[in-house]
Amino acid sequence: MLTGRLPIGGGDAFIRGNSVGTGGFSSFRLLGYCPQFDALNLRLTAREQLAFFARIRGIRECDIPKTVDWAIAKMHLNAYATKVSGAYSGGNKRKLSAAIALVADPPVVLLDEPSAGMDVASQSFMWQLILQLRRSDRTVILTSHSMEECEAVCSRTAIMVDGQFKCLGSIQHLKQRFGQGYTLTVKLAPTGNGETAKHFVLKHVPGSSFASQHCQTMFFRIDSDKCNLSTAFDGIARLHEAVPVEDYALSQTTLDDVFVTFAAAAVEPSPTSADEVIGEAMMPLN
Repeated sequence: MLTGRLPIGGGDAFIRGNSVGTGGFSSFRLLGYCPQFDALNLRLTAREQLAFFARIRGIRECDIPKTVDWAIAKMHLNAYATKVSGAYSGGNKRKLSAAIALVADPPVVLLDEPSAGMDVASQSFMWQLILQLRRSDRTVILTSHSMEECEAVCSRTAIMVDGQFKCLGSIQHLKQRFGQGYTLTVKLAPTGNGETAKHFVLKHVPGSSFASQHCQTMFFRIDSDKCNLSTAFDGIARLHEAVPVEDYALSQTTLDDVFVTFAAAAVEPSPTSADEVIGEAMMPLN
């Protein structure tokens, strides 16, 4: 809806005072958009495509070469600038799509899964670019299935389930408000007994529950409402008295855990809706 591809069913959005719903093209001139699937002409080079979109965005002809050079350098595409984009790797195609979104230096940038299909190095490069855009007083709105990406680049995050916002806030706020406490990871020594360690943790760490075990590494959940950090560390520190331990770590709930909580709630049947149906069926006819 922000890009104008779908009509707004209700409400409105404003970009520097320009209405997205009724402002015509005045708001779209302020947007840069990188779609989920690369919208590239695979027969054109990066330089040709950037020049093409620069003209569409109304950049003066005398400024186009400088603008194109800036975008190519910004996305580290110098080695591929004169090659047709059909020969690019998936990561370089994403870089070119992002360069097109930035070609007119817009104040608002929309990125739809910008690092999808990238290798680790290219993904890290894209995340650094997004952080640079944020520091340059631009507004960056991105969608992503990667909670790791959201934690790396977002100042605020919204989780959508079935097309509806379920929460909105900073990463830390969402973890504290909707998380499930802490995760305890215990790495036992080769001679350590898992059952002994399990019983010790469950007995001495209030609110703890066993999650899983892989070889000599065990995972526990700790409910933060039933156990504070000092109590948890006190119990964990005495674990070596019961079983040989190589290492342990206590970490906060991840954003993935928060997302799974909302997703799981969405698939559970709603007793309220069932009661409403039954109630309607029993209403007397007048």
